Amino acid sequence: LRKDYPRVRQLLADQRRALQRSLVKFKLQTNDKISVSNNHGTNINDYYLIKNTLSPLPYLSALLPQDQMDSESTESMEDETVANVSNRTQSLSATDDGEM
Repeated sequence: LRKDYPRVRQLLADQRRALQRSLVKFKLQTNDKISVSNNHGTNINDYYLIKNTLSPLPYLSALLPQDQMDSESTESMEDETVANVSNRTQSLSATDDGEM
């Protein structure tokens, strides 16, 4: 059993690295990327940065069930939520000023 431990540990480390590499390759294929070098993707060995895309409400996609809703209704719900949040902040600032 003691002889197998280093081998099993090495195997798990190799699997973890392979999984990380495959996830990075998948993200590079599916997301926008920025080339670190100036030749813009002419070489396979180029280094890329995955372009960060910001969402106004990043937690909303985790809360909404995506398989039951189409993208149009999700976008309209996000717009309504952003409008509700801005209305609440405006009403809170108005009550802080004593206007209401």
